[in-house]
Amino acid sequence: PGSPHSWLLQTDFRTADQPVLKLADRATEPAKLITLNAEFPKLEPGEHARTPAIAADGRGGIAIGDGIAEYRIRRFDENGRSLGDIVRTIPKQRKTAPELETERERMQRHSARVAQMLRAEGGTRPPTFTPREERNHFNMDALAYDEAGRLWVRTERGGLNGTVFDIFDAAARYVGEVRVPMRIGTYAVHNGILAGKVTDDDEVEFVQVWRVR
Repeated sequence: PGSPHSWLLQTDFRTADQPVLKLADRATEPAKLITLNAEFPKLEPGEHARTPAIAADGRGGIAIGDGIAEYRIRRFDENGRSLGDIVRTIPKQRKTAPELETERERMQRHSARVAQMLRAEGGTRPPTFTPREERNHFNMDALAYDEAGRLWVRTERGGLNGTVFDIFDAAARYVGEVRVPMRIGTYAVHNGILAGKVTDDDEVEFVQVWRVR
Protein backbone atom coordinates (compact mmCIF):
# COMPACT_ATOMS: atom_id res chain seq x y z
CA PRO A 1 0.00 0.00 0.00
CA GLY A 2 1.30 3.46 -0.89
CA SER A 3 4.27 2.20 -2.93
CA PRO A 4 4.62 3.74 -6.43
CA HIS A 5 5.99 0.52 -7.97
CA SER A 6 5.70 -3.26 -8.01
CA TRP A 7 8.32 -5.95 -7.46
CA LEU A 8 8.67 -8.96 -9.78
CA LEU A 9 10.73 -12.14 -9.36
CA GLN A 10 11.94 -13.70 -12.62
CA THR A 11 13.09 -17.32 -13.00
CA ASP A 12 13.66 -19.83 -15.80
CA PHE A 13 13.46 -22.82 -13.42
CA ARG A 14 16.79 -24.09 -14.77
CA THR A 15 19.57 -21.85 -13.46
CA ALA A 16 20.11 -20.60 -9.92
CA ASP A 17 19.92 -16.94 -11.00
CA GLN A 18 16.63 -15.18 -10.21
CA PRO A 19 16.52 -11.48 -11.13
CA VAL A 20 14.35 -9.19 -9.00
CA LEU A 21 12.76 -6.43 -11.06
CA LYS A 22 11.12 -3.15 -10.10
CA LEU A 23 8.26 -1.87 -12.25
CA ALA A 24 7.32 1.74 -11.62
CA ASP A 25 3.67 2.63 -12.12
CA ARG A 26 4.44 4.90 -15.08
CA ALA A 27 7.24 2.76 -16.56
CA THR A 28 6.89 0.66 -19.71
CA GLU A 29 9.71 -1.76 -18.80
CA PRO A 30 10.88 -3.10 -15.43
CA ALA A 31 14.39 -2.39 -14.13
CA LYS A 32 16.56 -5.23 -12.81
CA LEU A 33 17.94 -4.24 -9.40
CA ILE A 34 18.88 -7.48 -7.63
CA THR A 35 19.91 -10.96 -8.76
CA LEU A 36 19.49 -13.90 -6.42
CA ASN A 37 21.77 -16.90 -6.91
CA ALA A 38 22.85 -20.17 -5.24
CA GLU A 39 24.37 -18.21 -2.34
CA PHE A 40 20.92 -16.86 -1.42
CA PRO A 41 18.54 -18.58 -1.08
CA LYS A 42 21.32 -21.02 -0.17
CA LEU A 43 21.28 -24.10 -2.42
CA GLU A 44 22.97 -27.46 -2.06
CA PRO A 45 25.14 -28.60 -5.01
CA GLY A 46 22.82 -29.66 -7.81
CA GLU A 47 19.71 -28.29 -6.09
CA HIS A 48 17.30 -26.42 -8.36
CA ALA A 49 16.52 -22.77 -7.68
CA ARG A 50 13.53 -22.35 -5.39
CA THR A 51 11.23 -19.39 -4.97
CA PRO A 52 12.01 -17.45 -1.78
CA ALA A 53 9.54 -15.71 0.51
CA ILE A 54 8.97 -12.11 -0.61
CA ALA A 55 7.15 -9.12 0.88
CA ALA A 56 6.91 -5.56 -0.42
CA ASP A 57 7.26 -2.81 2.18
CA GLY A 58 4.78 0.05 1.83
CA ARG A 59 7.71 2.44 2.25
CA GLY A 60 9.11 1.20 -1.08
CA GLY A 61 11.55 -1.57 -0.18
CA ILE A 62 11.38 -5.33 -0.24
CA ALA A 63 12.21 -8.28 2.03
CA ILE A 64 13.36 -11.63 0.61
CA GLY A 65 13.61 -14.63 2.92
CA ASP A 66 15.21 -18.07 2.95
CA GLY A 67 13.54 -20.21 5.61
CA ILE A 68 14.62 -23.60 4.27
CA ALA A 69 18.43 -23.63 4.34
CA GLU A 70 18.57 -21.01 7.12
CA TYR A 71 16.51 -18.34 8.86
CA ARG A 72 17.68 -15.31 6.89
CA ILE A 73 15.74 -12.38 5.48
CA ARG A 74 17.49 -9.84 3.27
CA ARG A 75 16.08 -6.33 3.11
CA PHE A 76 16.53 -3.85 0.27
CA ASP A 77 15.43 -0.28 -0.32
CA GLU A 78 13.50 0.82 -3.41
CA ASN A 79 16.77 1.17 -5.37
CA GLY A 80 18.01 -2.33 -4.55
CA ARG A 81 20.53 -1.24 -1.93
CA SER A 82 20.99 -3.63 0.98
CA LEU A 83 19.44 -2.62 4.32
CA GLY A 84 20.96 -5.58 6.15
CA ASP A 85 19.85 -9.09 6.98
CA ILE A 86 17.52 -10.42 9.64
CA VAL A 87 18.99 -13.66 10.99
CA ARG A 88 17.75 -15.94 13.74
CA THR A 89 20.07 -18.72 14.90
CA ILE A 90 17.42 -21.09 16.18
CA PRO A 91 17.31 -24.84 15.48
CA LYS A 92 14.73 -26.40 13.23
CA GLN A 93 12.10 -28.46 15.03
CA ARG A 94 11.36 -32.10 14.23
CA LYS A 95 7.90 -32.85 12.91
CA THR A 96 5.60 -34.95 15.04
CA ALA A 97 4.32 -38.35 13.86
CA PRO A 98 0.82 -36.90 13.11
CA GLU A 99 2.42 -34.10 11.07
CA LEU A 100 4.41 -36.56 8.97
CA GLU A 101 1.36 -38.75 8.40
CA THR A 102 -0.78 -35.74 7.41
CA GLU A 103 1.96 -34.60 5.03
CA ARG A 104 2.24 -38.07 3.44
CA GLU A 105 -1.53 -38.16 2.88
CA ARG A 106 -1.49 -34.68 1.36
CA MET A 107 1.41 -35.62 -0.93
CA GLN A 108 -0.39 -38.78 -2.05
CA ARG A 109 -3.47 -36.75 -2.98
CA HIS A 110 -1.28 -34.23 -4.79
CA SER A 111 0.54 -37.02 -6.67
CA ALA A 112 -2.78 -38.54 -7.69
CA ARG A 113 -3.97 -35.21 -9.14
CA VAL A 114 -0.66 -34.73 -10.96
CA ALA A 115 -0.82 -38.27 -12.34
CA GLN A 116 -4.32 -37.63 -13.67
CA MET A 117 -3.17 -34.46 -15.41
CA LEU A 118 -0.15 -36.23 -16.90
CA ARG A 119 -2.26 -39.10 -18.22
CA ALA A 120 -4.62 -36.61 -19.85
CA GLU A 121 -1.63 -35.00 -21.57
CA GLY A 122 0.04 -38.30 -22.51
CA GLY A 123 2.83 -37.86 -19.98
CA THR A 124 4.65 -40.28 -17.70
CA ARG A 125 4.29 -41.03 -14.02
CA PRO A 126 4.68 -38.05 -11.64
CA PRO A 127 7.64 -37.62 -9.29
CA THR A 128 7.40 -39.05 -5.80
CA PHE A 129 7.57 -36.82 -2.73
CA THR A 130 9.09 -37.69 0.62
CA PRO A 131 8.28 -35.45 3.61
CA ARG A 132 11.22 -33.93 5.42
CA GLU A 133 11.71 -34.93 9.03
CA GLU A 134 12.32 -31.32 10.14
CA ARG A 135 10.06 -28.30 9.78
CA ASN A 136 11.38 -25.46 7.70
CA HIS A 137 11.85 -22.19 9.57
CA PHE A 138 9.30 -20.68 7.17
CA ASN A 139 7.98 -21.29 3.68
CA MET A 140 7.47 -19.42 0.42
CA ASP A 141 4.45 -17.24 1.31
CA ALA A 142 5.56 -16.50 4.88
CA LEU A 143 6.37 -12.77 4.82
CA ALA A 144 4.11 -9.71 5.02
CA TYR A 145 4.48 -6.09 6.11
CA ASP A 146 1.81 -4.22 8.03
CA GLU A 147 1.03 -0.51 7.68
CA ALA A 148 3.52 0.40 10.44
CA GLY A 149 6.42 -1.21 8.57
CA ARG A 150 6.54 -4.23 10.88
CA LEU A 151 7.58 -7.46 9.17
CA TRP A 152 5.51 -10.54 10.00
CA VAL A 153 7.05 -13.97 9.46
CA ARG A 154 4.71 -16.94 9.51
CA THR A 155 6.96 -19.65 10.92
CA GLU A 156 6.40 -23.41 10.86
CA ARG A 157 6.85 -23.75 14.64
CA GLY A 158 3.09 -23.94 15.24
CA GLY A 159 2.74 -27.45 13.83
CA LEU A 160 -0.62 -28.82 12.66
CA ASN A 161 -2.93 -26.90 14.96
CA GLY A 162 -1.44 -23.46 15.40
CA THR A 163 0.57 -20.68 13.80
CA VAL A 164 3.48 -18.73 15.30
CA PHE A 165 4.42 -15.38 13.75
CA ASP A 166 7.77 -13.74 14.45
CA ILE A 167 7.42 -9.94 14.45
CA PHE A 168 10.18 -7.47 13.58
CA ASP A 169 9.75 -3.71 13.91
CA ALA A 170 10.45 -1.16 11.18
CA ALA A 171 14.14 -1.13 12.21
CA ALA A 172 14.30 -4.95 11.80
CA ARG A 173 14.53 -5.59 15.56
CA TYR A 174 12.82 -8.75 16.82
CA VAL A 175 9.94 -7.76 19.10
CA GLY A 176 8.29 -11.12 19.84
CA GLU A 177 5.74 -13.71 18.76
CA VAL A 178 2.06 -13.70 17.91
CA ARG A 179 0.37 -17.09 18.36
CA VAL A 180 -2.89 -18.10 16.66
CA PRO A 181 -4.65 -21.37 17.61
CA MET A 182 -5.23 -22.38 13.98
CA ARG A 183 -2.95 -23.30 11.10
CA ILE A 184 -2.89 -20.35 8.68
CA GLY A 185 -1.81 -20.36 5.04
CA THR A 186 -1.60 -17.25 2.89
CA TYR A 187 -2.33 -14.18 5.01
CA ALA A 188 -2.37 -10.38 5.18
CA VAL A 189 -2.21 -7.96 8.10
CA HIS A 190 -3.33 -4.32 8.05
CA ASN A 191 -4.89 -1.77 10.42
CA GLY A 192 -4.94 -4.23 13.31
CA ILE A 193 -6.64 -7.01 11.34
CA LEU A 194 -5.04 -10.36 10.50
CA ALA A 195 -6.78 -12.30 7.72
CA GLY A 196 -5.58 -15.77 6.84
CA LYS A 197 -6.54 -18.76 4.72
CA VAL A 198 -7.45 -21.82 6.79
CA THR A 199 -8.60 -25.30 5.75
CA ASP A 200 -11.14 -27.42 7.57
CA ASP A 201 -11.15 -31.23 7.99
CA ASP A 202 -12.91 -31.60 4.61
CA GLU A 203 -10.17 -29.53 2.91
CA VAL A 204 -12.57 -26.66 2.34
CA GLU A 205 -10.69 -23.36 2.35
CA PHE A 206 -12.04 -20.19 3.94
CA VAL A 207 -10.73 -16.90 5.32
CA GLN A 208 -10.57 -16.39 9.07
CA VAL A 209 -10.15 -12.89 10.55
CA TRP A 210 -8.58 -11.89 13.88
CA ARG A 211 -8.06 -8.52 15.56
CA VAL A 212 -4.44 -7.86 16.53
CA ARG A 213 -3.85 -6.14 19.86
